[in-house]
Amino acid sequence: MQTEEKIIQYLEEHYNATIATCSQNKPHAATVSYISQGLTIYFAAKANSMKVRDILANPDVALTVYKDYSDLLETKGLEYIGRAEVIRDPTVTQRIIELLMAKFPGYKTIIDENMLDMFPSNRRGSQEPEFLIIMVNPEWVRYVDAKTGFETLSI
Repeated sequence: MQTEEKIIQYLEEHYNATIATCSQNKPHAATVSYISQGLTIYFAAKANSMKVRDILANPDVALTVYKDYSDLLETKGLEYIGRAEVIRDPTVTQRIIELLMAKFPGYKTIIDENMLDMFPSNRRGSQEPEFLIIMVNPEWVRYVDAKTGFETLSI
């Protein structure tokens, strides 16, 4: 299997990433639940969250996708460097919300019509959305497998 195929498969099989942002020389890391399309990652975030404020100030981000391993020799995961941007297109926002709800069925029980109104795709009037969809496009990805080593993909 080629490196890009391994990365895409790993992204599809996992649910959470740690995203690292930086603003004013202060790093910040947070866990996000994501969906992926190819090598691109999408997640929802509160518009006033630290990660969104950081991304608006500095779109360069790093992510890791790993699960817990008690045996270091079983470790597999992704290290990911990319550029993040807020999705402003309501059609794209709606499509990503639907994909998030498909990957995370529990969202359907907590996301009601009032919450959907907080996203740009459903916003009525001119008020700013409370939640945003963030897209991260990769520039560099490393697939890590403790047994076989590192495989790097530069985009």
